[in-house]
Amino acid sequence: MLSIDDVLGGQPARLTHLLDAGAERAAKSSRGAIIISDDGECLSYAQLVARVAGSAAQLAEHGVRAGDRVLLVIENSIEAVVLFFAVQRLEAWPVMVNARMTTSEISGIQNHCRPRAIVFLSAASPAALSHAGTFGAAELGPVHILAGLVAEPEIWGAGSEQQVAAMIYTSGSTGQPKGVMLSHRNLLFNAAVVAQERGYCPDDTLYGLAPMSHSLGLGGLLLPALLSGARYHAVARFDAKAFLDMAMAGEVTILNAPPAAYLVLSKVIADGGLDLSAAKLRVLGVGSAPLDALLKARVEAAFGQPLHNGYGITETGPSISFSRPKSPAPGLSVGPPLPHVQVKVVDAAGMELASGEEGELWVRSPGNMLGYYRDEAETAAAMRTGGWFTSGDIASLDGDGNLYILGRLKELIIRSGFNVYPAEIENVLNDDATVAASAVIGVPDDEGGTNEAIMAYVQPAVGMLVDTERLAGTLRDRLSPYKQPREIRIMEQLPQTSTGKVLKARLK
Repeated sequence: MLSIDDVLGGQPARLTHLLDAGAERAAKSSRGAIIISDDGECLSYAQLVARVAGSAAQLAEHGVRAGDRVLLVIENSIEAVVLFFAVQRLEAWPVMVNARMTTSEISGIQNHCRPRAIVFLSAASPAALSHAGTFGAAELGPVHILAGLVAEPEIWGAGSEQQVAAMIYTSGSTGQPKGVMLSHRNLLFNAAVVAQERGYCPDDTLYGLAPMSHSLGLGGLLLPALLSGARYHAVARFDAKAFLDMAMAGEVTILNAPPAAYLVLSKVIADGGLDLSAAKLRVLGVGSAPLDALLKARVEAAFGQPLHNGYGITETGPSISFSRPKSPAPGLSVGPPLPHVQVKVVDAAGMELASGEEGELWVRSPGNMLGYYRDEAETAAAMRTGGWFTSGDIASLDGDGNLYILGRLKELIIRSGFNVYPAEIENVLNDDATVAASAVIGVPDDEGGTNEAIMAYVQPAVGMLVDTERLAGTLRDRLSPYKQPREIRIMEQLPQTSTGKVLKARLK
């Protein structure tokens, strides 16, 4: 298996090495193992390499060349993986977006990244097919393509540490989405360190629920699976029953998913009295959104094993830290930093704080991005001397080096001179059986000045009625007076990304 030292030494130079090396290993083996699957088909390494070559040839025939950006409108599937690597074979930049985005959102990214072509994964995604019609794309086998767009190629042919391998757009929860440029070295390092620390091997099957267009789905699942020779099972839409059927049949060993998925799974298991004794699940990882203590306890009771909390950011490739299978992290900690990843907690002046003190988390890692595409100002604001990335997250470190994520710096609410972390209030609200999700924000106080009032939004669980007065009473019982919301509002659906992250900017 490719080692971290190999990656840090500049080898291999490209992500496509994962396919070539895997095909070479498979050719020498009699196993003929399946490396990737979805609900419709499954492929070996050799079949995947052949499909990638064919797709790359088609893209080249439609004018895609080295240095171009290619916008891929996808949902998880084998064809999405094929497209991702086909673009890379041409030394172009894959820019993956979730097909469940709105037309306006996709158009905004198109206008920013200026692609040579837009490819809609129409056969595997009804949403992508709908977008293809809106954009006037032409059918091309399992996809639709809008080619020949005006685009200026970027410089290509650089080493692994400088050549862009993928561009991922952030969710834009605090503003306009930004194009995060990740190099081959960024993503190869992340794949190697995740595979090593979680112990992935050819006997594993990773359940690919997190979208490939998201850093967790790409860097945390697909690439580590390919690097380690494990099977990656692509899942376009979450279906708790489908997952549990696979798990109880012993066909899944690794699940890494957002809290929202675990909430549904734990309820289905408990309500159905399901027996998971035949399951071969050995690692349950959670990320992409904050985890609360009650959900963690419920999941661990349902599955009979630890739930490993993790933390990463698109701009760091994404993995920074996670609880390890052989040494579970305490409480809601996301564990110690990964090998070769450095973190520090700093005050407003950038001075490092002692263990136990709360401040902004800074990260220095081989996974740190090259920068934001066509946005030098935002890149300069995010990076500090010495290669430190400013996360914008409030964190602390305990005496054993375990990291705790407390919330977003920009979401911190100042109420009557006290710091209020929205997650504290959201955790209490989410504990209620009638609440599916919640979001807490600060709004200007009626009295003006720098003081803020607290506003809470709750999304009812399916088939449930939310009693806001009862929720307010629960909050009064469990939290200090200065943490009490001025109002609790009910929303049938909170604005969320495909990974369950609430878009709080849309609530203000």
